[in-house]
Formats: sequence, structure tokens, C-alpha cells
Amino acid sequence: MWIFSTIGMMSVVAVDADDAQSDLLVRSRDRETIDAVVDGVELFLDDDAKDLIVNDPAWMHLATDYPFRVRVPREAFVQWLAHDTREYLTYTNFKNALGASRGEPYTTVAHEVWMSGLKLTEPGYENFGAGYGRWAKR
Repeated sequence: MWIFSTIGMMSVVAVDADDAQSDLLVRSRDRETIDAVVDGVELFLDDDAKDLIVNDPAWMHLATDYPFRVRVPREAFVQWLAHDTREYLTYTNFKNALGASRGEPYTTVAHEVWMSGLKLTEPGYENFGAGYGRWAKR
């Protein structure tokens, strides 16, 4: 699952594809996003359980597309994501909110993803919305 939020962009996958309750591996291209995930998930763990978060330096800077990774308990991640959605999703324009929190290059990437998403628009609705023409010319 890809998650874009005002803390950054992350890819979240199961540690064990055969176990629907396995821990999650959260991956990102920048350390700031991973640090925010760790800080958020820790809020939903008892002090004794904080060692369940595995931020193994051996995972960092591997020859992969996501150089920053952290293993987190699934339920704590779900609770954190729900909490942040409930408490902090107050903006009316995601791209603007992302730009305010993370700046460039996140704003540019968000616009590029938005543009790519236009390919998924149902036929007949391609020109729907006032902003389309402005971005389509880029």
C-alpha cells in the first residue's frame, strides 16, 4: 500500500505474506518520514512494547528503491493511521497541505501523481474540473 500524507510518502507491506496479522514493513525514500512513523506508532504501544519497533540500521541504504525501513506492529500502525486521519486531516487541498508541511520536492511529486492519476478517469470525464487544463499543459 502506498500512503501519501502530510508527513511524507511511504510504502507499507506485510513482513510475512502468509500471515494476515504479521508485522508491517514501512519503507520510505527519506528518513524524516520513517522517523515520523516511529514517533507516531510509539504512541500506541506500552512502554514495555516499544522494542517491538525494529529500526534496524542494517536495513538502511540497501541497494533498493526504499533506503529507509522500519518494522512495526500491525495493530499499532493501524491505530496511529486512524488517529492521525481523525485528528489531523483538516485540510481541503492535500497538495497544498503537503507543500506546507514538506515543501519541495514533495509538492512536485504530488502534482505528478495527480497528473498520472488522470489516466484512470472514466471516459467522458477527462476534462472535468477547472484545474485539469492548467496541469495538463505542463
